Amino acid sequence: MLGACAPGAAVALALLLSAAIVDEARAGAALPAAGAAAAPARADVRPFPSEAAGMHGPHLPPLAEPRFLSPKSIAVHDDDTVFVADTGNHRVQVFTENGALALEFGSYGTGDGEFSSPEGIAVHRTDPIGESVVAVADTGNHRIQVFAANGTFLRGFGSFGAGDGEFSSPKGVGISGFSGMIVVADTGNHRIQVFWPNGTLSYTFGSFGAGDGEFSSPEGVDVSDFYYGELYVADTGNDRIQRFDFTQWEARFDSELGSYGPGLGQFKSPQSVSAGRSHLVVADTGNHLVYVSSYGSRPSSFIYSIGSYGAGDGEFSSPADAALGSGYKPYVVDTGNHRIQVYAVANNNFLAVGSGGNFSFKFGQHGAATAPPNGSFAFKFGSLGAGGGQLGWADGVAFGPAGQIAVADWLNHRIQVFGPDG
Repeated sequence: MLGACAPGAAVALALLLSAAIVDEARAGAALPAAGAAAAPARADVRPFPSEAAGMHGPHLPPLAEPRFLSPKSIAVHDDDTVFVADTGNHRVQVFTENGALALEFGSYGTGDGEFSSPEGIAVHRTDPIGESVVAVADTGNHRIQVFAANGTFLRGFGSFGAGDGEFSSPKGVGISGFSGMIVVADTGNHRIQVFWPNGTLSYTFGSFGAGDGEFSSPEGVDVSDFYYGELYVADTGNDRIQRFDFTQWEARFDSELGSYGPGLGQFKSPQSVSAGRSHLVVADTGNHLVYVSSYGSRPSSFIYSIGSYGAGDGEFSSPADAALGSGYKPYVVDTGNHRIQVYAVANNNFLAVGSGGNFSFKFGQHGAATAPPNGSFAFKFGSLGAGGGQLGWADGVAFGPAGQIAVADWLNHRIQVFGPDG
């Protein structure tokens, strides 16, 4: 223990130490490098300290384990920055490829940069306007919002309705890597709408039904431009994936994949589809697993599935989305377990048929606040009493710039300051 103070100094010392730690956090803050404008000075864009000078900064306590509340969508940037639509918390969280929290933005509301249960997210390195962009399906507000990769609001479009350019609970969004076109799964209207990068409508297609090019509550979309324009739609209510030839001006039905059931290549309410250079990944939400398909310019047979129902490593509860990182590494949104799970691949390619995938690591837990990293106990100090290092009633805590721990010892009318190790 370094010393004690009179009770009148409690608030002043706590504020002093809190200010010091906030200043240091700001000095060490790092945002995802995306070539976008600097984040605005507003409360709903929250950067976190970088890992450059140790685990999470030179003197700060470790960053807390991220928390999610029913996350629904994930997007992985070319540099493996991971964007998560944290649906129940009405925000977007951004992570490094190893699961370290880098940035969060958004809060509940209807204004620019605010969300109501966002369920879809897509990222594009550079759109034709020259920005690195993140598109979010702001489901409860019936609109699409577009941000720079550092959380700066750029533009938004759409409102509630069934007319051209209007939405009813849109749940999926994708961005063409070639043209920057924004494709929206207009879930409640059972259709797909395609927009130019500035938010101007290009065309709409689809209607309610089970035929070719018809949909029942589609929830996921993705665009693959590696071979030529390919649009994939998770036709959730019809338990299938539909593929379309895609351009900026039209989409033509090509084929469908899957049917209702629990078997290999069958689906139960699939909520997302992700198209990589040579693989298609489907979150088969109702069957609590993820399918991986290999294809050249067309999907072929599924080569394996990942997961089963449960809460253990490699198990899922209603996974809502999956995306591929570098080396074909799958990131899975384990919605019912409020976490993200990441899988490893062998030799930059998927494992053999029937291998079931190779669980790598996970991050996140249920909640809106934060908790110690991995939930692991670190150390404790203090006991009941009035002596040095003892506490009568600990009623507040603050951290100093060198890691000191200041405790408001309310019942003993004093502040006690401890070293970083207690």
